Amino acid sequence: MNRLKALKYVGRPKICIPVVAGDINEIESNIHRIVESKADIIEFRIDYLVNISLDNIQKGIETIRKYSDLPMLVTFRSGFEGGDKDTSREEYEHILEKVITSGADFDGIDIEMFTPRAKELVKIAHDNNLMVVMSSHDFNDTPEMEELSKRFLSMKEMGCDIAKIACMPKDYKDVLRLMDATLDAKNNLEIPVVSMSMSGLGLVSRMSGQCYGSAITFASAGKASAPGQIDSKELEKIISVISKNLEA
Repeated sequence: MNRLKALKYVGRPKICIPVVAGDINEIESNIHRIVESKADIIEFRIDYLVNISLDNIQKGIETIRKYSDLPMLVTFRSGFEGGDKDTSREEYEHILEKVITSGADFDGIDIEMFTPRAKELVKIAHDNNLMVVMSSHDFNDTPEMEELSKRFLSMKEMGCDIAKIACMPKDYKDVLRLMDATLDAKNNLEIPVVSMSMSGLGLVSRMSGQCYGSAITFASAGKASAPGQIDSKELEKIISVISKNLEA
């Protein structure tokens, strides 16, 4: 059974916590903190591995599985979108395809929408019973409403299961625009959508996803993987209060 598919992406946003580690020892230290947290999903950020070989990736997945049966999303964030490694698009796609077809025990793969083989990789992932989170990250700016809506729609048309956009705001209008685009996508697309406005300025977007339709929020249990991530236990308290009052 695919654990990520089994989740219900309605109501209270699911909390996803990244494993940010360079080797197996760091993974073990990191996963212990995550297991003690309020995670719904674990994200294994393989771009943080010192050696991104298939063998190391599989050992990392096995190590996480030794301590947790939570749904696992594997992400290789490219340098083009704020990741820890600078690789060519071809190398990024090659690594993703190897991971997707490895048969390792994980549930979903992150595919960046602007990589040339994105649509092909979605099909390969589905053929291997993996869910696809298609993503777009902008660490410099927040696009205009038309562009944000276009990206969400393009992700759906490429066949992803969950569409995700993360942007850097310059002011609160940027934060609100991303939230508005997410609400519009949630109401018009037939897939779960996820968004976050980064940095402290965008913190409200990580806390209030249930209000504007973002199905997953990202938090930390140790080292953060993006600007603006807060401790998972603190975030869980906040979104639980919001969820309780919205459902009252």
